[in-house]
Amino acid sequence: MGFAIGGNYYLRLHEKLVISTGTAIIMNITEWGDIEMTRYDILTNVSALYPLLPSLALEADLNVSYTMGTSEMGGMEEDLSSLGFQVGYFGIRAFF
Repeated sequence: MGFAIGGNYYLRLHEKLVISTGTAIIMNITEWGDIEMTRYDILTNVSALYPLLPSLALEADLNVSYTMGTSEMGGMEEDLSSLGFQVGYFGIRAFF
């Protein structure tokens, strides 16, 4: 069982430059046999968008993720906490 909630904010700085920032919070609880996992994620990103069309843009992105959680299997518990950075994602974003 899990859920996620998040949002994005777009700021047009110039006709051909849009800055986007967003945050998402994710919770996931898994129980299967003797395996139990609880995980919480906080994801945030900042993007620079170069519009090609009104609903299509090139994107350069910086992502930061923080994970908290535990996993238990057969009485042994493992910490799932981590902090991650992703720099230099390039792609295409479509708007509908």
